[in-house]
Amino acid sequence: MNPRLIQSGRQRVEAGGSVAFNRISLSREGLAFGKKTIRLTDIEKITIQNGQFSAKVTDKWFKSGQPVSRIPNLYVLTELVAQLSAGSIEMDVPMGMNLASRLCL
Repeated sequence: MNPRLIQSGRQRVEAGGSVAFNRISLSREGLAFGKKTIRLTDIEKITIQNGQFSAKVTDKWFKSGQPVSRIPNLYVLTELVAQLSAGSIEMDVPMGMNLASRLCL
């Protein structure tokens, strides 16, 4: 991860802005997948399912609709979510895993 990008992203969010990761964005309001925003306090878990970034909210999964291979700085995104949620969200995004292994091209 790039500490400078994490610091810059956190400052932007804390100042009321948002940080975009292609179709996914992060702001004070929460994590947005396109037009659907999920509050960070509602998210229980972040994971990769079938090659997509997904969030679990009380027995319901929300898929980002974006292959992880198209998310710039995936680990910066997950670290920002972890920091902004004070570690309350379970992260199932292991470092170094072959993130594109389940994608069909």
